[in-house]
Order: sequence, then C-alpha cells, then structure tokens
Amino acid sequence: MGVSNSILLPDSTSSDDLKASLASPVRPFGSSSFKPKPTDSDDDSETSAHQLVSDRGLDSDLGLRSGFLPGSPPVCRMDGSWARWEEALDAARGLEPGRGEEDEDTRQWRRMIREELPVLEVDALEHDIARLRRAHLVLAFLMHFYVHSGKLVDESMPNQLEKIPKGIAVPLCAVSKLLDMPPVLTYADTVLYNWRLINPADGFTPENILIETTFTNTPSEEHFFKTSLLVEVLGPTCLSLMKLAIDEAIVTDTLSVTRIASSLLVLATLIDRLRDVVEKVRDHCDPAIFYWQIRPWFHGGQREMEGVVDSKDPSRWLITDFGGPSAGQSTLIHSLDVFLGVDHRPHPSQTVSSNPMKQGAPSGEETFMARMAVYMPSHHRRFLSELAACLENSSKITTFPSLPHVATHSVRSLALATPATSDLRASYNDCVSALGRLRSTHSKVALLYIVSQSRHPPPEGSAYMEGWLEKQKLEAEKRQESKKAHLGTGGTDLAKFLKRCRERTKDALID
Repeated sequence: MGVSNSILLPDSTSSDDLKASLASPVRPFGSSSFKPKPTDSDDDSETSAHQLVSDRGLDSDLGLRSGFLPGSPPVCRMDGSWARWEEALDAARGLEPGRGEEDEDTRQWRRMIREELPVLEVDALEHDIARLRRAHLVLAFLMHFYVHSGKLVDESMPNQLEKIPKGIAVPLCAVSKLLDMPPVLTYADTVLYNWRLINPADGFTPENILIETTFTNTPSEEHFFKTSLLVEVLGPTCLSLMKLAIDEAIVTDTLSVTRIASSLLVLATLIDRLRDVVEKVRDHCDPAIFYWQIRPWFHGGQREMEGVVDSKDPSRWLITDFGGPSAGQSTLIHSLDVFLGVDHRPHPSQTVSSNPMKQGAPSGEETFMARMAVYMPSHHRRFLSELAACLENSSKITTFPSLPHVATHSVRSLALATPATSDLRASYNDCVSALGRLRSTHSKVALLYIVSQSRHPPPEGSAYMEGWLEKQKLEAEKRQESKKAHLGTGGTDLAKFLKRCRERTKDALID
C-alpha cells in the first residue's frame, strides 16, 4: 500500500510532554505530531475509539493517535457505478433552499433524482468502512438537497410528509444500517469524514486541509465545518490526558493523586484552546450567510423513504424522523462531560426544548445529550458508554491507601474525597471552569449566528422573506399582548437551553 497520511500523536506521551506542547503559541495543533505514516490499511481508525476502554481503564491505541477522526484521510469520491451519486451531487451545487420547481434548474435536478437516478446495490461496500462513510455522506447530502430545494411547506400540516425518491432512500437506508447510523446528515458526515489534504506529503496541518463537500460552495460554509474539524484535532491530546488520569488511578498511591492533578491542569489549558478555536469561527463565517443560506439545508424532519418497507407495517414505506447535523453530536465534548462527571439531567420544572422546530416537545438537557448520541458513529457511542461504566464507583477497584474509603476511577469522586485545599480538587475545578468558559463562548457564537440573525431580514429575493415577515408580524402581536420583548421566539428557547448547559457545568464545581 502507499503512504497513509495518518493523524498521529507520539507513541508514548507523558504529562510533561503535553505541558511542553501546550506551552507553544496557540495553534489548533502542532505539525510535528501529525506526520504521514506507512500503513497496511487505508483507514487505521477501525481499531476504534471504544477500544480505548477496558476493565482497567483507557488502553493505549490508535484512538489516542487520531481521536475521533479517522486515522487516514477519508475517501473523497465514490467510484464505479456509485459515481452516479457524486455526479448528482455535483449537479446540485448552486441550488438555493426553498426555491421549488418554479426555478428551472431546481425543477430539472429534482426530476432527474425522481426519474433517472437508479437504485444501486451497496452490498459490495459492506467491508469497506471508508467508502461506506463516503456513501452515507453523499446520499445524505443528496437527501437534504432534495428536501430543502423544494417549495417551502409547513411540515406540521397534514399531508406535508416529504417522500424521498427510492434512488436515494433505498441505498441510504442500506448504508445506514451497515454503519449503524441514522439515514440523515450528521456531524460525522459534515466534519469527521469530510476533509482532504491539499498536499499529502505535508501531513495534517490547518493550512493543508480542505473541507471536501458543502451545500453552498461558500467560504463561510467551509470555515464553519473546518472550525469543528480543528476542534476535533485536539481530541487525541484530550484522550491522552484522560488516559493518564485513569491509569494513575490504577497505580493507587499518593503520588498518583499528584500526577492526576497535574494531568487535569494540562487538560484545563487544552479546553481553553478548544474555546479559542471555537471563537475563531467568526473570522471567516458570515453570520447572515450562515443563517439564511447554509443553515436551511441542515434541517431534519419526518421523511417517507420510498422503496424501503416499514418492518412494523409492510403495507407502507418506512417513515423516519431525525434532526440534522449539530456540534452537539461531537463525541469529544460529550467525553469531557463524562470524564469530569458533569451531570446534565434537568432539574424538576426546568425542562426546555432545545429544538425551536419542535416547540413544547418533552425534551430537556439529559434527553438532548442522549439524543445526540444516536447520531454518532457506533464505535463513538460505545466509547462513551464504556467510559461512563469505567468511571462508576466499583468495589472491584483497588482503593488509594491514602483514601481508604474511595473505590473509583472517577476524578470527580477522588476530588470530592480529598481535602478542600488539595491540589487535586483545585485542578479538577480548573477543568470544570474551563469547560464552562468553552460553553459560554459556544453560547455567544450560537446566539450571534442563530438568535440574532433570526431578527434580521433574509436577503432580497430569498424564499424565506414571506415567512420571516409573517413571523415578525406574529411576534409584534405577542409583544403587544405580553408587554415583553422577544417572548415566544424560537431563539429564546435556544438561549434557555444553552443557559441550562452552562448552569449544569457550573454545578459540577466542588466547593
């Protein structure tokens, strides 16, 4: 095989090594740790992230070398008969959301999808994980293009269920079943498996990566996805620090407590670097372009999958109901919550929907976090589950001699068991505070790109202008009745949800 441009950390990494690497000027990652590597596999990520967890904690594995990204560059284009999907996707570029078939280009493309795109078999892809991922990405993009290029409709009204043509629906459902992922566009599609190297010889550096597939071909959309990708690149170091802490818990001596505290201090610094990367989304992603031209393509909803029989009712086609891609689907951020023991369960009477599209839905923070896991790659879901199990209190775990009543791998439990003035407790709180700062920055970004933009009109001629004007009229009437500004807007619901997430993180601080 040729050279695979793997994303690699050094084979052995100490807390001191990580401290030294973080002392360098703030960059998403250092090029020295990410070099091309000869391999016998096109995708060495299949020694999957969930295998990091065993009965004794986090195992050293390729997951520590590439994090939640694939170990080698993703497949960028399907070949053979499946190239028909790529050609259909190429033809969709330039379509605008909500135009409907009154637009000639949209009409012709949608007709081609319905009448000319064949139902292609995917059995030959079963053991080719890299091409399966590309197939899921392309088919999911095609489905979202088909749904959102149509005329705007109120999906809450009867008989408004969008039927997905069988040329997309059948292979998408088949590929999704093989991957154990939902048949909809996900964060994994748009970020984890959606990049390529400009010059393979230069390896994985910020300047040497491009986002492969977008809806709009705009710099704003590419930068939006690339920002999340650069966050994920810090994942290997985060996982290494978690491993160091859990491994020290196995050693069971007083020195281990000191070493865990040191690892947590480095992790806090790293979380602050995650925050720096998130904040830089503003550099090249225009909020108005994001809200009115990019974000409309993301929405999920109920879909009827033509040609896919419903196993519960063979007389009808399968109906699916999923959301779209979201940074909330990042396994990295969830793993930090699990590792630090941040509890996102909603307090009584404080449940709030995180989805402005589904007002009144019984959905709180815990429900949201669990729902996001459904959209993750299956080995990422297993990783989170096994990490949580690893950190639970267990009588099988040897206790610290200095903490005879503690039996846990959980850094939070250890911190709670140490004196209030201990370095471990201070380091733990530093980590939680850093995670809180990350969430505050994310909230500001979300409010700027969603809540704020919802109050500004769409571009002249946009398919969304009529709906926006009607919404403003309704909101004006509500404000007049309630005498309170912004009451009842979808953005307000999002703001409440983000606030709850920040509060739950702050609650994890130990007094």
